[in-house]
Amino acid sequence: MKKYFFISFLMISLNVFGEILNLKAEYEIPVTDPADFTLNKFIINDYQIDVQSATDATLAFTFPEDMLGTTNQTVVFKTVSVLEDNTKILSGNSGTAICKGPWGKAQCTFVLKNIGIDTENLRTLLKDKLTPDELERQINLITEFSVDPIGISKIIIE
Repeated sequence: MKKYFFISFLMISLNVFGEILNLKAEYEIPVTDPADFTLNKFIINDYQIDVQSATDATLAFTFPEDMLGTTNQTVVFKTVSVLEDNTKILSGNSGTAICKGPWGKAQCTFVLKNIGIDTENLRTLLKDKLTPDELERQINLITEFSVDPIGISKIIIE
């Protein structure tokens, strides 16, 4: 029985470890006003997890331009510890991430720092996509996010 368990674990490991997962994720900014529920979610098309082992991975993504008004806001996190319940703690120059679940389905909570926005470019990008009221709420939401950048990512399974 132990031999079967070990072989099964080895097969699973070979399928996940040493693999780069190129995924799509939804990044959600926590909001309390129901009017903002349609403005707080953004699609990240280059959500990448480089899984080196069961306890070592690198997660990286670039925030979409229609979220921050910039094209180069990339964040990178490396695993610093894995808890007994398989919760992964990651850290990097951009802040901290806490991820739960297997890498290909993980939900991560981020506490970020040093996030910049280009309000003028964001306003230009969104002016034809949102009503004037939605545009102002979106700009306010992103401005608040840049001061207190907390969010949650969820992998989109297609």
